Amino acid sequence: MLRLQGAKPTAAVAVLLAGGAMLVLYVLETLGLRLVPASAEPVWQWHHELIELCAATACVLRALSDRRERTAWLVMAAGIVSFTAADAYYVLVLSKMAAVPFPSAADAMYLAFYPAAYVALCLLLRVRGSRFSLSIWLDGLSVLLGLAAIGVAVFVPRVLADIGGDAATVFINAAYPLADMVLLALVSGIWLTTGRRPGRAWLLMTVGLAVFAVCDSIYLFQISAGTYTAGTILDAGWPAAILVVGVAAWQRPQTITANLDGWRELAVPLSAGGAGLVLLMFDHFVRSSAPAVALAALAIVAVVIRLGLTYAEHLQLVAAIRHDAVTDALTGLHNRRALITDVDRAASDASSRRPAMLALFDLDGFKAYNDTFGRRRGRHRPRLPHGR
Repeated sequence: MLRLQGAKPTAAVAVLLAGGAMLVLYVLETLGLRLVPASAEPVWQWHHELIELCAATACVLRALSDRRERTAWLVMAAGIVSFTAADAYYVLVLSKMAAVPFPSAADAMYLAFYPAAYVALCLLLRVRGSRFSLSIWLDGLSVLLGLAAIGVAVFVPRVLADIGGDAATVFINAAYPLADMVLLALVSGIWLTTGRRPGRAWLLMTVGLAVFAVCDSIYLFQISAGTYTAGTILDAGWPAAILVVGVAAWQRPQTITANLDGWRELAVPLSAGGAGLVLLMFDHFVRSSAPAVALAALAIVAVVIRLGLTYAEHLQLVAAIRHDAVTDALTGLHNRRALITDVDRAASDASSRRPAMLALFDLDGFKAYNDTFGRRRGRHRPRLPHGR
């Protein structure tokens, strides 16, 4: 059993190195340097799928080696396998058609990667992160809604105006950039709430997902402009991004905690709310789509709820500070500050009809009693002799 556990990291390194070597060969090939022999061409035509399967295998091996993160990495592996199946379907079926249909079954498999990635990231955050308060989740929701509103208002219409098509075509084309924005919003929220110190694994996943989003964006722009050409270095972006996620799976787990101090605590929700407010103001002059306006309004609502929750948390904090200021932490009794406050209040309320008196008692020999019988005994009232 120990030898099997020791073999998993070794196997993961092997498959990741194999995927990296194939990726380098493909990049060199796009640059005009042909290193793959003709005899290996039947296998080499599946280089995209093989690279992605290497990343999926690394995620599966990680799941087998870590019980706490098993579900997260299995879900991520399932998403990568779905993306790989879409590539294989394109090679086996769609590439042989005179006119490639859109949308197709490949789009469904491509898009299945995104919800799998969302679930996997949330599960990892739940396992590796300390307990986040409701305000932190509201911050993430506000960022998500703000970015989605900007994407729907600015990015999506430009692409869809050039592509056109029926409702299904418009929906599928819009799904890719929106899904990328949700992924980036999720990882951006993690970076912001942890004070830019989430660890190497989150850094690699952020890089991989960012490359994924950039490749999708460039692809959509090129498709809309009719300039996309297969076999360029752009096609290396997706397997490279997925391979980086596979590398992230084998980084040392690091517990992440929310680190929002001072004005940084409000910077995240105010930025998201400001983006929604700017979009609503812009809509007054140049009409945006109804979904963009709705997302901007929801972002502002999330910020308002977040600020209300922050105010309630601060009231609780002030109440706790006031209690600690007048209470001795060791005994739980009122301290000197509380005595002064009570004396001032009694003096201000005193009158000739209701006089107030301050009496001070000094216990002689009490220190000697404590030294003789112990301080624990001195806390209790000593028994008086009979007749006293």
